[in-house]
Amino acid sequence: MSKIEKTLELNITHEILSLADSFWWYLQPISLKRYWRPHWRFPFIQTPKSYALGLPINLEGKTGGGWDVCIKSPPNFQFGNARSLFMQFKAGEEKQFNSDRNSIFYGDSSNPNIHVEFEINSNKNHNQHKLLTDIAAKAGNEDAAVYVFPRIVDEDQLIKNNGDLLSKTSFISISDINLKAKNAGLTIDDGRSHKFRTCYYNYNRNEINYFFFNFGKPNRPGGVVGEIFSIRMYRALRSLQDVQLKGFTISKWHVIDAMIRHIYNIGLYFAIPLESVRKSIGNYPSIIKRLEYHDQYHDLASFYKVEVASSEYVVEIFYDIILSLSKYFQWIEEIQYFEKSISIPLPPAAFTIEVPKDGIRFSLNENNKLSEPEDIDEIFYQLI
Repeated sequence: MSKIEKTLELNITHEILSLADSFWWYLQPISLKRYWRPHWRFPFIQTPKSYALGLPINLEGKTGGGWDVCIKSPPNFQFGNARSLFMQFKAGEEKQFNSDRNSIFYGDSSNPNIHVEFEINSNKNHNQHKLLTDIAAKAGNEDAAVYVFPRIVDEDQLIKNNGDLLSKTSFISISDINLKAKNAGLTIDDGRSHKFRTCYYNYNRNEINYFFFNFGKPNRPGGVVGEIFSIRMYRALRSLQDVQLKGFTISKWHVIDAMIRHIYNIGLYFAIPLESVRKSIGNYPSIIKRLEYHDQYHDLASFYKVEVASSEYVVEIFYDIILSLSKYFQWIEEIQYFEKSISIPLPPAAFTIEVPKDGIRFSLNENNKLSEPEDIDEIFYQLI
């Protein structure tokens, strides 16, 4: 992995978790009076001990050839089993144009068509795409392997966009690429490098070659990030439930307040206009009631200064995140009090894989053309 790839991985992962865990911070009591007035008694909430690590895949030799893949969960992972996601970060290179007339980025020095180019199958045997496809499928979810394509090509751009990296990044599942290639009558073949090209500004303008095909719009551009947010919301709610004082219920309005602030924070991060933010959570009467209360007494919206969205694609990312969190909006709508005994719904599992306490183990054989462990060295999985 190159220096810029590792730097992007660290910073993008940090932004995802910081934004996701803002919900935990909004759950904290605003005033210390909550601790000393008995009828407002509220526990100190411990930080959830869930985390994300980029871990190398463990390989063990098999009798007769091939390898066993082992994905392990750390002991005492908080609140249920860990979730695993294979995130293959790629560093791009800025290109002024592509000289092939079949490319949507065709141009020349007098007529540039600037874009970012990423390499697929960049490992030793040029079979990384197939390995990712097989690993995700054998682990139990073909959507659990994603390419991460940041439109950041050097450290200057990284510094300039630090704190806004998610809105410059596409998370595209390997299965989405395979499906679109199949629909075009093509495959991402082993043994050769392929290129993923994308526009700096129009995130739905993408192509893949060895043979050119127009990849177009990704499926659920914010689905991966939204699922991570949902997992972290679940763990935060479970953390609150775990330290809840016996005999003292917590008003559901406190949880709704935290949700509203969390959604405002996400909206501000992605530069989503306030009207669109409110529209995204407008189907839940309790949340609408609380929004009206804040408008009347606290004017939470006064700090919200976004008027125009940066792009339609970023709005789609935001709505995908809200879609992933929607089961918790519906859940809080249906309960009367937040109590130790209530059941909190599990987060979605469209992209992640649950890792049991004893881990996941499966085989890769010679058909995968995995001749040496180095072929899998750059594939990491995130535990969330």
